[in-house]
Amino acid sequence: MNLTTKIAEFSQGNPGAMNFLLGMVKYGAQNPEKQIKVTKSFKAIEDSLIILRGWRLYVLFNDICERDYDDVLKLLLTCPRDLLEDACNRQDRSGKEMVKKYLEHE
Repeated sequence: MNLTTKIAEFSQGNPGAMNFLLGMVKYGAQNPEKQIKVTKSFKAIEDSLIILRGWRLYVLFNDICERDYDDVLKLLLTCPRDLLEDACNRQDRSGKEMVKKYLEHE
């Protein structure tokens, strides 16, 4: 499956999710030191099967990570999947509190 197909599948037609995924690709291209993490993050999204898709990806990017790609990478690579999926299912911004320990900056 090529990248364009993955972005279309993962976003499920949600423009915010599509914008986030395209932005993540661009972020990885502009920051070579982050490219491996971006690739692993796409794999984590893919491994979540149907949970981290569409509007939930937008909640992750916009509500939980406040549009910070580094925070998205941290959560996708360190936060337990079930916790992250639960946090992304909350559209009232309460998900950020659930995963805040994984967002602590070094």
